[in-house]
Amino acid sequence: MRKFLTLLAALILMLSFVACSSSEIQKVEGTDKREVTESNNGAKNNEFAFSETTLVDNENCTIKVTSIDPDSMWGYTLNFYFENKTVKNLMFSINSSSINGLMNDPFFASEVAAGKKVNKGVSWDISALEDAGMNVTDITFDFLVYDSNDFMADNLVEGEFSIFPYGESAVQKYSYEEGPNDLVIFDNEYAAMIATDFDENGLFGYTMTVYLENKTDKDVMFGLDNCSVNGFMVDPFWSKELNSGKKAVSDIIWSESSFEENGINIVDEIEFSISVYDSNDFMADNLVEGTYTITH
Repeated sequence: MRKFLTLLAALILMLSFVACSSSEIQKVEGTDKREVTESNNGAKNNEFAFSETTLVDNENCTIKVTSIDPDSMWGYTLNFYFENKTVKNLMFSINSSSINGLMNDPFFASEVAAGKKVNKGVSWDISALEDAGMNVTDITFDFLVYDSNDFMADNLVEGEFSIFPYGESAVQKYSYEEGPNDLVIFDNEYAAMIATDFDENGLFGYTMTVYLENKTDKDVMFGLDNCSVNGFMVDPFWSKELNSGKKAVSDIIWSESSFEENGINIVDEIEFSISVYDSNDFMADNLVEGTYTITH
């Protein structure tokens, strides 16, 4: 099922996190402590091995990555060239993407009128990689091109593409490294969820940062429901989809207004239900299902 993308133009801001050393988690369903794997730092060399790359060139369109700007004000940026060779308006969009195996979506789509061309930059926030001391060694993205006025028509382009800034031999995948205050929410043969930071003064409200891992060969959705803070029902409206075999760092944010409405000044306890399920098969059994409580 085609996912429709909405154009977003927002300056990505970094959050600073305050670790809570006194936190603990009560697991209603037991989990094993995850193994910590050693992370690789940096690319094998410090010079780009990148040149202009043509991803698609057919009777309908052309897609090229023309250059890389690692220090753009918008974030790590790939500069694209799009050409619409048809008599219809086309939407060029990135459905999902990962950097070094870590899910990282730029929320990008660009409409190109019939017979026209455009140069566009696509930018990613790479703060999670920078925190791990890693360079960007591979960017993988699912690209869609379709008739922007006929959502029922077949996609003209639908495929996965990868860019290797330092060459394919320098690829290094992100691996989680345990911190002293990390809390394992669950970790089984299918998926993992670990709370790594809590920030009571987050930019958009109280923020819990989590590391997620999809260990299956399916695309899965992590969903959070029935959330209470200090006994008050407060829902952060959070979910996260991970492609097969991918990882992610994600912020679960409670708005300031929701805390004010319920008189919450200091967080003592967070309780929530988590489910992880095949995002393409809603009839399948949940891979993870449980209720968990974090106390400070």
